[in-house]
Amino acid sequence: MTPDQYFRFQFDDGTLLVDVVRPVSQFAGNDLVSDMSNQLKDCSEESVDAIIVDFEQIDYFGSMLLEALRILWRTTGVDSQRMKLCNVSSVGREILSLAKFDTLWEVCATRDDARQALCNKDQKPA
Repeated sequence: MTPDQYFRFQFDDGTLLVDVVRPVSQFAGNDLVSDMSNQLKDCSEESVDAIIVDFEQIDYFGSMLLEALRILWRTTGVDSQRMKLCNVSSVGREILSLAKFDTLWEVCATRDDARQALCNKDQKPA
């Protein structure tokens, strides 16, 4: 990871794990979107079935991070039910709610909860 990265991408069995690794200010702009786009290019050969975005390392974010999340979602083509957000601070939850992004993607308390929510979506009713 380089010092200018905002995200760390990892793959785990078809799930793209995205850690937001540094605070995102309103001035991040092009750097933030560029980091997201570059990392998406680097993993373009991987098959993405689901996404978990982990906010554990940040408390606050603004519209630029929301735009990066939208780019991530649209670029991967993952169904909104297969993208989960986790470890979001109370302020972060308010931001997601005001932007109505919490209606697109489920906000889970922990990464394990997000994994479990994905597993529950995988189970077919009898």
